[in-house]
Amino acid sequence: MRKINKIFFFVSGLFLLTFCHSNKIETISTLRVTENLIKHNVNFSDITKEYKFIPLETTNESVIGSIDKIIFHDNKFYILDHLKAKSIFIFSSEGRYLWKLSKTGKGPGEFLDPLDFCFEPGTGNLVVMNLKQLIYYDDKNGTYLRTHSLPIFGYKFDFPDENHISLISQGKEDNLIITDKRGKKLNSFFEYIAETKLILNRPFIRNDKSELLYLANLDYVIYKIEGDHILPYRKIDFTKDMFTPDDLSLLKRDKSNVNNFYRIKYYFEGADKIFILYLYKKTPYYLISDKEAEKTIIVNYNEIKNDVTYTDLLPRIVAYNSDDKIISFLETSELKNAVKNKDIPDDKLKKMLQGITDSTELTDNPILFLFKFK
Repeated sequence: MRKINKIFFFVSGLFLLTFCHSNKIETISTLRVTENLIKHNVNFSDITKEYKFIPLETTNESVIGSIDKIIFHDNKFYILDHLKAKSIFIFSSEGRYLWKLSKTGKGPGEFLDPLDFCFEPGTGNLVVMNLKQLIYYDDKNGTYLRTHSLPIFGYKFDFPDENHISLISQGKEDNLIITDKRGKKLNSFFEYIAETKLILNRPFIRNDKSELLYLANLDYVIYKIEGDHILPYRKIDFTKDMFTPDDLSLLKRDKSNVNNFYRIKYYFEGADKIFILYLYKKTPYYLISDKEAEKTIIVNYNEIKNDVTYTDLLPRIVAYNSDDKIISFLETSELKNAVKNKDIPDDKLKKMLQGITDSTELTDNPILFLFKFK
């Protein structure tokens, strides 16, 4: 495992992170998280804008049991249902069902456990992770192309570039493993942590420059993957005022306990905004940072009043496009119950929601909900 050395220091009031890699000093920006950024009594409409609802067409062939990952690629939604259908469903940008990749078995081009998928740089081929394999398909029609073996059982993967593959291990190897494009191991980072896959659903992130970022478990640094190595990209600094006196007492005895209080679950970065979902003692918080204005707000998820979809739960965020558009979803039954039972004072919004629910059935596929943070 390649060692990672980090040094923290203050320079002219700006908190910076210095990273030593192959005798090269890298200085990265830091996103400071302070108590005065937390806002209370926030409506969902106060922090969001530009809404679009997309009901996903329901047919005998397109029934989705769970949404585990979404990628918007080539003007289409690719949706992984790993837990139930064990398939990838493809819908148009307006929600029309097109086709699905569902090839259960042990033969060539078949899979037993489609844990993850993404698209190969250069070719655009659809690639599915199955146990210790990557299986390649034509992204236009699902035609099987080839299979590559992997050195480990992984559960997440992505391509930093055309010549490398990044893997998250399921076993007791180092957490992050980088191979060549044929699956030969080149490098690894971060010691094994047993609970990693229970915490991090999306450890790989694309920013607006299409760079591959990596969020390590129990770490407040976002890393950029370049070839077969990593570089620090952004430090998330939870300052002392974010901790209670009891927290600080415990940290004074053992600084490793910091990660028992703040856990970064999702990190998304677009052209203008950074969005982080973090947990503080199991309570979820949204952090929204405007990169250009250098303005950040934090809201307690449980305190947000949902005055947009009026569902009991806020839309589940599953993807973030480089144009700062959030891709989330709602269960159709949730939206229908909200429209039926909630008081929606905005007549225009109520009419729009009723139009959606009138055209759907209670057991239909989920509804995609696209929006931006303000």
